Amino acid sequence: MKQLQNKALKAEAFFHSKDSYGARYTVDIAIEGFNKKKGIVRTGWLITKKSNQARLATIYVKE
Repeated sequence: MKQLQNKALKAEAFFHSKDSYGARYTVDIAIEGFNKKKGIVRTGWLITKKSNQARLATIYVKE
């Protein structure tokens, strides 16, 4: 979780879509596991109409 927190703000965010909930963005982050294996974690972020703060909506291992 620490890697995600540290790298999320530095990673490039790609606009995905906008709907009644707000604007959605995708961010891919390179993460190193406990066993030293590296992979890409895809995160989905939502910025609601009521806030300018991004909230983590989904996360999964892409590679």
